[in-house]
Amino acid sequence: MINVCNPRKFSEKIALHNQRQAEDTAAFREVMMDITSIRVSLTQFKTRRAHLRQLSYI
Repeated sequence: MINVCNPRKFSEKIALHNQRQAEDTAAFREVMMDITSIRVSLTQFKTRRAHLRQLSYI
């Protein structure tokens, strides 16, 4: 028995795959933006802390 894929169902599978991929990409980008935000905040904190230490030695 040959299993022939209905073109309509095949196109629906492609559409679902594309939708899932878009959702995964959006989630990945959100995580990467969060990581970037955390890194920037940490860098700013370290800079301020270093500046305050320099002021305390004056």
